[in-house]
Amino acid sequence: MLKITLLVFFTFVSITKAQQPPEVSINENGIQIDIAYFELANQVGEKKAYKVKLISPAELKQPSFHIDWSSLQEIPLQKPHNSGLVQNAEPITVGHWYRPGLDTTWQWQLQGAVNSGYAVGMYDIDLFDVSAETIAQLHSSGKKVICYFSAGSFEEWRSDAEQFTNNDLGTPLDGWPGERWLDIRSNRVFAIMQARLELALQKGCDGVEPDNMTAYTNTSGFALTAADQLAFNRSLANAAHTRGLSIGLKNDLGQINELVDYFDFAVNEECFEFAECANLEPFTNQGKPVFNAEYSDAYVNNGEAQNTICEQANNRQFQTLILPLALDDSFRFSCK
Repeated sequence: MLKITLLVFFTFVSITKAQQPPEVSINENGIQIDIAYFELANQVGEKKAYKVKLISPAELKQPSFHIDWSSLQEIPLQKPHNSGLVQNAEPITVGHWYRPGLDTTWQWQLQGAVNSGYAVGMYDIDLFDVSAETIAQLHSSGKKVICYFSAGSFEEWRSDAEQFTNNDLGTPLDGWPGERWLDIRSNRVFAIMQARLELALQKGCDGVEPDNMTAYTNTSGFALTAADQLAFNRSLANAAHTRGLSIGLKNDLGQINELVDYFDFAVNEECFEFAECANLEPFTNQGKPVFNAEYSDAYVNNGEAQNTICEQANNRQFQTLILPLALDDSFRFSCK
């Protein structure tokens, strides 16, 4: 295996930091490097992406080489802004963001102090409750971080709860005190969700897991249609990608064929329990992982049941965990 260590120098003074290490590809014509970085444009910084033109094999013989800014070709990226919902938006698929693979292992914990001790590739944790310092600690141990928030429901305890109006709030979520369905047709609701994406960026999240993305199939208090849900889910996925964030589709099994191109992975609850796992094949067929959690007591202390479900999960290339419904790390069984 050819291993090349690159020492790359830039001359453009507005570069403040690289978001991730350069991606390098080598072929018979030379080498190509993809770079994602923040160009200082305001107090927050504006995400830009550039592709280096091919560097000749002769230059590779040098211990280091200089890349002149004029050799860079900008990749157009939609500038993040608080736009409204877009009907029938095309998926944004080109850009620099975390894309987990089928073999990415994970931990899912939304309550309690985060247990950072699991040897996994990705953590899925609460956007509001977890500090930027905890996220940095997970990064320092080589883990990627997905940040959870509810995109389809109002949670009365969240710090931005006062930004919603009464017109945005629908019926309570059955079994979840303090939560109400949101009117996902509202541009105000969508703007609040975009602000949550910005919070994910500020905290250092690699991606997001928006929950309650199936309001149209529930008694929400609004006359929501499948088209309304598609517009909301697609717009949110594109808004994440324009910010360099990965995004997962939570459940919404009935619209997977229409949404798989927009999302980087799926997070599913209990597809084995309800015999729904075949619906998730469009993700694995595209090399996108399915992160599955099962809550049934039948799996908790039953080794035979665990072996059976894990065999099925591994055959489907799913990343399956048996977890408490509270997602508080009180117990955990992994099929990997």
